[in-house]
This record gives sequence, structure tokens and C-alpha cells, in this order.
Amino acid sequence: MNYKNSRLILKTIKEAKSIIINIHPHADLDSVSSAISFTKVIKKIDDKKNVLVVSPEMIKEDFFFLSEEVKKIKVIDFSSFDFSPFELFLILDASSYDRVTGSKKVLLPKNMRKIVVDHHLNNQIEGDFKLIEEKACATCEILFKLFLDWKIKIDKSLSTLLLAGIAGDTVFFRYFSDVKKQWKIVDHLLNLGANFNLLRDYYFSYSLPFLQFLGEFLRRLKIEKEKNKKFVWAAMSFEDYQKFKLAVAGQSFVADLFLAAIKGVDFGFLILEKEKNKLSLSFRSKEEINVAEIAQKLGGGGHKNAAGATVEGEFEKEVEKILKTIKSSNI
Repeated sequence: MNYKNSRLILKTIKEAKSIIINIHPHADLDSVSSAISFTKVIKKIDDKKNVLVVSPEMIKEDFFFLSEEVKKIKVIDFSSFDFSPFELFLILDASSYDRVTGSKKVLLPKNMRKIVVDHHLNNQIEGDFKLIEEKACATCEILFKLFLDWKIKIDKSLSTLLLAGIAGDTVFFRYFSDVKKQWKIVDHLLNLGANFNLLRDYYFSYSLPFLQFLGEFLRRLKIEKEKNKKFVWAAMSFEDYQKFKLAVAGQSFVADLFLAAIKGVDFGFLILEKEKNKLSLSFRSKEEINVAEIAQKLGGGGHKNAAGATVEGEFEKEVEKILKTIKSSNI
């Protein structure tokens, strides 16, 4: 068995007639793939179960290639949604309540059973069962091992979803926390029929507005030095972001590809005001620098070398506060 609570988690899922599963805000491949793959597995266990996948935001069409089920994800307002018909909440790939609800002011219903599966540092969400593996490269890695514990038949569709989550969170296999072990998982999924070519073709497919957005962020990058540490950063206001007319686009992709790769820099971060007075931050760092500590000071979290946070307030003032917090941090 990979996990000691595997049987108890399975028993809890079997007992629940109606289950709700989350997609986190600013959805990525790991979040979407985790939710859809878990839905497929629940249906394999009992196809009569009512399973609803929800998100606080619209899902980008970029993810539709994964499965027809992605189009069925329901966008809800967590502050007013009626959870009473559901017995169990599967909370995947989220380490704090706002990474589920989309707002630091909105909590989850207390009278529901909850199972939390996540790979981020310092998971703050309370659950009846918590399956947290911080060294996992993606939540989909944890689910793969969990499904093996349950002796689920992993077919081509399911293996492709799990590989997609791993590909997304490792920036197409660039960043593994345990290289030998995680490459073995990739090999296992490929042998089960995972469609590598599908992932490659869609992962590296971008619209012209998105590439222009990426280019503008890169143009704004600047390097600063504080306490013998060099960092690179850039910020974009809501007004500037609107010019690209992107439905949902994140700075995390820019951060993944470039921040940790800049020569002579220890870490970097990007600030994007995706909504008026709501700033999203993405941190990336070299191996020895723990940017999760900075993200936590700003109300966020994540991994040692990849973390994020959301802060609310007037753009210029918040950017100044963020810089002050970063410069005073002892990392």
C-alpha cells in the first residue's frame, strides 16, 4: 500500500451517495486533471453516484482537450451555493480555503465530510481525512498511487489525465522533486497508454494575444539586490492586462518558464492584477531558496521553489507593500 489511509478513504467514498469536487481558482492542468480523473474513478466504483465538479471561475477552453467532462464543470459562487444535497467534499490540489472558494472571506460548509488530497506545503484545510504528500510533484502523482492502492484499472483516458497533471506541475517534466521515482511513474503511465503526443501538442499551443502578454511581462522584468540575494520581478495592472483581452491567463506560465532560469538571480516573482484591486503573485526560485516562506507572509503558500499568493488592495500601494515584505524577508 502506498498510503495507510487508502482503505478508509475508499470506504468513505463508497458510503457517500453524492460527492462534490473542486477546481481551484486560476485552474491549471493538475487541478483540472485531478478532479476529472477522480470523477472517472468514482464512476468506475459506482456509476450511480452523483458527482459534481465545481469551480469559482470559468475554465479555459485550453483544457477542453483533456475530456468532455471539463465542459461540464459548474461555476459556482461558494458564498451562496447550496451544499446540502452533497455528503462529501473532495478537496484536491488546494492548501488554503481561498484556493477552493476563490476568496479569503468565504469558508467551506462545516457540516460536510471532507477528504483533502494535496502536495503543497503547510496545508491549512481541515478534513476528515488528509492525504498530504509534500514531496509529490503533483496532486495527480498522489492520485495515481492512491488508485493503485484501490486496484483501479487505469486505462488510456485515465493515464492521460494523470500524466497531464504531472506534466503541468513539472512544466513538462522540467522540475521533479524525486527524479528517479517520478520518471518511473511517467514511464508507468506511458505503458498504460497515456497519450504523450496529445499533451505535447496542446501544452505548447498558444494564442497570439497570450504570447504578446507573455512578451510584455518579460519586457517589464527588472533585477534588484537585497541582503546578498538577487531577485527579478515585474508587475502588471488590471488596466494593462485588459488590453490583451484574455479570458483567463496567468502569470504562472511566465514564472514557470523563465524566473528560475535567469542567470545570476536567486529568485523571482510576478504580480498580476487579474481583477481590480485583486493581485495574484507567482514566486519561483533556485533550489536553495524557499519562496514559500515569503508567500506565507503574504497569505499564500506553495512549494519551496514555486509558491503563490493573492492580496487585495489598490495596485500601486500593494506592489509597494509586497516589495517591502520581500526585501525584509530572511530567505
